Amino acid sequence: MINSNLTIMRKIIFITIITLHLIMPSILSTKTTNVSKPVLKADDQIIDENRIIARGNVEIAWEEYRIYADYMEFNQKSNVVIAQGRVTMTSNETVLSGERLEFNIKERTGALYDTYGQMPPFVRYKSNKLTQTDNETLKFDKIEFTSCNQCVPRWKISCSKGKIKKEKWVEMKHAVIKIKNIPIFYIPYMRYPLNSDGRATGFLFPGIGRSNLRGFFLLNSFFWAIKPNIDLTLGFD
Repeated sequence: MINSNLTIMRKIIFITIITLHLIMPSILSTKTTNVSKPVLKADDQIIDENRIIARGNVEIAWEEYRIYADYMEFNQKSNVVIAQGRVTMTSNETVLSGERLEFNIKERTGALYDTYGQMPPFVRYKSNKLTQTDNETLKFDKIEFTSCNQCVPRWKISCSKGKIKKEKWVEMKHAVIKIKNIPIFYIPYMRYPLNSDGRATGFLFPGIGRSNLRGFFLLNSFFWAIKPNIDLTLGFD
């Protein structure tokens, strides 16, 4: 009788352990996917049932995002932020500034107008409108882009449309490379790497020149980032 009871108790303990093992990961994952509650600070705030209107040195913070502006409306039901006047939005190593922002903090989507942006390594750009479609992707219709660290950039790239993958690359279509604001070269499609080490597999900018021996020449090169410490460059003309 005692042995029978011990067997039943062991089975109950075993089933309990298995059940906890199966349900605990789902409970923990549910907790980690909740959006943290935004914290809003300002010189003056008006609060009604679903909306907060803030003026003067406005700051809203949640997770890795920070938004600063002169004026802000936050709809607590729809999670939409509308900010105006000296707007700055930061997330991780990306800094964006503009005149007007419409952003859903739950979906992490929205648009910033009259945008000036910065991201590593030494990348600066400006666009009339920048749209964030997800937490990692920014789309634009027109952009001027450079990684020259001079106060007045010696070169820049302008293009009609493209997108930015944060900390990965900038994709540009119908790009025009300018030196001191003079158009030099047209490229139908290009990607500019934003990796922390500045290395990415792809074609390098072509070398153009003229010599007494060869005459006019166009040198093309392909860079292959095999490993972090190994790469290969193939050139042909």
